[in-house]
Order: sequence, then structure tokens, then C-alpha cells
Amino acid sequence: MRVCKIWDSDYPWDVRVEKICDSLTGAGHEVHLVCRNTKGRKRYEYSNGIHIHRLPTFRFLGELLSFPFFLNPIWLLYVFRVVRKYNVELILVRDLPLALTGILVGKATGLSCFIDMAEPYPEMLDSYRKIQRPPYRKRMINFLIRNASFAEIVEQTVCRLAAHIFPVSEEMKLNLIKKGVPASKITLLHNTPLKSKLSFIRNDTERKDALEIIYVGDLTEMRGIPLVIEAVDHLVNKLDEKFVFTIVGAGRYETELRRLVGDRKLEKYVLFSGFVPHHQLPDYLMKGDMGIIPHLKVSHNDLTLPNKVFDYMACGLPVVSGNLEPVKRILERTNSGMIFDYTNDSLIQTLLKLKDPHLRAKLGSNGCRAVKEVFNWERDFDAFLSVMNNKSSI
Repeated sequence: MRVCKIWDSDYPWDVRVEKICDSLTGAGHEVHLVCRNTKGRKRYEYSNGIHIHRLPTFRFLGELLSFPFFLNPIWLLYVFRVVRKYNVELILVRDLPLALTGILVGKATGLSCFIDMAEPYPEMLDSYRKIQRPPYRKRMINFLIRNASFAEIVEQTVCRLAAHIFPVSEEMKLNLIKKGVPASKITLLHNTPLKSKLSFIRNDTERKDALEIIYVGDLTEMRGIPLVIEAVDHLVNKLDEKFVFTIVGAGRYETELRRLVGDRKLEKYVLFSGFVPHHQLPDYLMKGDMGIIPHLKVSHNDLTLPNKVFDYMACGLPVVSGNLEPVKRILERTNSGMIFDYTNDSLIQTLLKLKDPHLRAKLGSNGCRAVKEVFNWERDFDAFLSVMNNKSSI
């Protein structure tokens, strides 16, 4: 089957897009990925079995003209051209911004359009609006093109017209059903790791001076990292406990986080690695003692299930998380981590409990086993592929 995958950002790179495309090609399908091109890369490239079709770059207003808003005519024309030229048989869109584009091209060409709903977009936009305070000009732009109320209307339309929807968590699925989407149109596709690429072997024999807490991911206001920095400050300066906090990732909030670390004189205890390619993450995680998810409790984070949950588990790390419904459900089901309630004292007490090496080993082993047996991409992709193979034309 020839599949057109629509991705609203540059490629490379995105871990979920890569896994889906690689798995489809591995299953014998031909994948044509249509993506944005803000970095001036080659318009067409064949890489790792994927046909990559990048939008044109425009000399003036380039990023604005290629912005993936709901019915951008440039995206519509380019996707339509790829679908026609390569005799595509099925359209798969990542997330809401270009979902209507995929659906309209599907209607025009008689193809089914499936939506990979990796984010609950209306809730995400609403959460960003509440947590971030951008300059007034940017707030006006967000009101016009990143409006949560408008996104809700688009989501309702997309869910009604799409052939099938793939959310990342049970909570997202239930949220869609609550909004009126038939359960028969929804199949879970978690952000799980590829079991075949994991070693599941930890090296805990090396003596360490301090327990290492690891955070992996983007650095934004919604990730709650300052709370961890405050807890580490209390642990090492007030309680004389031996902890270090390694932040693996990059983002617009990094400058503020570095300032906070400097103000508290924690440079020896809070370390920044910068961006690390996803395939190199196990090198960091295997050396850590616990993985943390301090994401703030907002509507967006209470519906999504980030990659890092399963990445930590796969590497045998006990997971420490704020009280987020999807993460809490997974940790309680697998007994692979601990939940804190967003107070400094709660987080400190949780970290102190995990000084116990036997507890860490037990939780880490449980998580590792759960990934091997249940929460792995091979198992998730089987369900995804079953839906794709049983597709029907519109």
C-alpha cells in the first residue's frame, strides 16, 4: 500500500513520525512523507526507505506561508500533488493542524484519511495560554491562529469525517468518546519504545557518589522543572543528601532554568546535557537512578502519555511523576514508580524513599518487564496496522 504521511514540521526529526514510517516500510508499505521545510533542505529525498517530500521554501514570508494552519492552500495543493503523482492509496495525518487538509484531499481523491492524534490540540492550546505569558503581539497571533475554541470546532469536524483516529492514551480516547466520537473509530497508539532496539541490561555495579535524577524532554514552562530544582536545592543544602539532577533536552525555557540554577548556586548538582538524539538516550538513562516527570497538572498533560514514561521503564529506571492521570494509571498498573502531589515536601519525601536500592531495583524491574511484555511499539503497531490494512475507501 502507498501511504501519504502528513507531518506539520521539519523532518528529520520526530520520534513518533520516524517509528510509524519505519514500521510501515518494514511491513512492506511505500511511505511518502509530506513535511514542512523551514531549514531549506532538499525538496525531495529518499532516506531510510521513506520518500520525503518537503514544501517549497519561500524567499519572503517563508515560515508564514508554510505555517500548518487548518486550511493553508499551499499545503492543500502540495499534498494533493503528491497523492496524485504517486498514486497514494491512504492518507495518514499527524495531529489536528493539517487534519482538514488530509481529509479534503482524501475526499477529492476517494481515499480514507486517518488521524494520528498525538496531542489533544484544544486542551494543549488552552494549557499553553494559561501557563505562558507571551508578548502582546504574539498573544494576538495566537488568538487568531492558535485559538483553543476554534481548535475544538475543528476537532469535532475532523473526528466526524476521519476514517479512524489513533490517540496516545486511554484518557485521550475517553475524552474523544465523551465528545461524541464512536469508540469503534478509535484505536490506541501509545508512545512506546521499540523492544527490538532495547538491550534491557543495566550496569549498576559502578559506585556513585550521588543518586542521579534524570529528566528527558523539551524545556518549556509546562514541564515543571523548577520544582525539581527547588527539591534538589533542599536535599543537598538543607539535608546534606547526595543527589544530582541531569536535564537531557533543550528548549526556549532553558535560559530561565539556568538562571534559577545559578541563583541557587547549584551548578554542581543540576547538569544540562543539551539536546540528545533519541537513539542515544539509553546511554544516559542506563546510568541514572530514577527518571522524573514533573509536568504541571493541566488539561493537556492530564490527557497525554509522553515517550519518557516508557523510555524510563524500558531502561529499568523507577519513574517519579506528578499526579497526572495517564502516568499514574500506568505506574499503578505496573508498580514501576511513585507519584508526588506537586508540593516541595511531597517530592522531597518521594526522592528520599527512593534512596533504598532494593525499592529502586524492584520498581525498575517491574517497569522493564512491563515494556517487554505489554508496552512496546511492536505490540502497539500490530493494532495500528490491523486498522490500516482493513481500511475502506470513502
